[in-house]
Amino acid sequence: MKSVAKTLSSFAVMGILSACAGGTLPSGAPEQTWLSPSERAFLNIQRPYPNFDDVCVLLGKSETTAAMRTEGQELIACPKHETGATDDRRRSGAKIVGQSEYWVILSIASDLAQAQLQRY
Repeated sequence: MKSVAKTLSSFAVMGILSACAGGTLPSGAPEQTWLSPSERAFLNIQRPYPNFDDVCVLLGKSETTAAMRTEGQELIACPKHETGATDDRRRSGAKIVGQSEYWVILSIASDLAQAQLQRY
C-alpha cells in the first residue's frame, strides 16, 4: 500500500513540474514551451492568434513593444521559422513592423483582429 501511495505522489509531483515547464494554458490551448522567460517578458503574450492552436500570438502592451504600437492597432508575433503563419497573418491584413532574433512582429487593425478572434 505504501508503494502505491508513493507512486501516486510521484505522479502528482511530475504533473506539477510538467505544468510549470509547459503543458496547457488555462484556456485549454497548448502552451508553447520553447519560449524562454525573457521572450515571454518581451512579448507579453495574451493568447494564441487567431485560433487557440496557432503558433502566432496576440501581444499585450509592454515597454519593449511600445514603439511599434499605433492607435487602433494590435500587435501579433509569429516565430520567424513559421513563414506560412506569418504569410497567413499578412494575407489577413497584418503588416510587419519589427523583428527580434526569433520573432516577426506584425501590426493589424484592432477591428480586424477582433473580427478574426470572434470567428474562432
